[in-house]
Amino acid sequence: MTLQEIADIYGLKSKSSVGVKLKKLGIVPRKGSETKPVNIDVNFFREMSDDLAYTLGLWATDGYVKTEGIIGIKLIDKDVIDWLVHKISYKNKVGTGVTQAGNLYYELWFRNDEVQTILSHYGIVPQKTHTLEFKNIPKKYIPHFTRGLIDGDGAIFMSGKYYHFSFACASLEFISDFKRFVEEAIGGDRNLTKHTTKDVYYYRISCLEDLKKLGSWACYDTSFGMERKKASFNKLLVS
Repeated sequence: MTLQEIADIYGLKSKSSVGVKLKKLGIVPRKGSETKPVNIDVNFFREMSDDLAYTLGLWATDGYVKTEGIIGIKLIDKDVIDWLVHKISYKNKVGTGVTQAGNLYYELWFRNDEVQTILSHYGIVPQKTHTLEFKNIPKKYIPHFTRGLIDGDGAIFMSGKYYHFSFACASLEFISDFKRFVEEAIGGDRNLTKHTTKDVYYYRISCLEDLKKLGSWACYDTSFGMERKKASFNKLLVS
């Protein structure tokens, strides 16, 4: 029952009058977020899994948490949005819009204090662009987390006759950890490079065999992934 409903029943002037009386009685009203319907399956976020690790990778790159408590993600890839809607039992309307490049994007957003706390535990906080941390991901789930990161801010492309991979991030600490975990898995010691005019760092791989190792380690051949990037990695794996 809301404060306004209580006020109406007992003939009080406003819901603020109810709040005053509850305070005098030592009763703490529920927060607004606790009185709203739950529009996602919070259980999905409570226990680490392959799917949650992948989702966290997506949220670390293409998702956001605002200071007022709004949690959301924007993607141009409808296959990933549809997957997220199913996995987190998203009940709100899927928003749409157009990017500056003219591409149609899809957006999920919701409010949930518990999910915000969980995301914070994994380094996904408001204004994370330059401060993102590779935080508290159990080692066995790092391949799935990495696949989410690649689907968010990674790129696979051809230059001339050769395939190349690039991952971009504005947090030097985060991309340094990304490099470390990838190289523990596939070998090598590659340099990070910085954009000439922006605070953005890049990690690149150009060797075909190393790209195959990356795709296999990140489970692109066995787990859900963004259709267009999964197709690129799977093409590499059979070449």
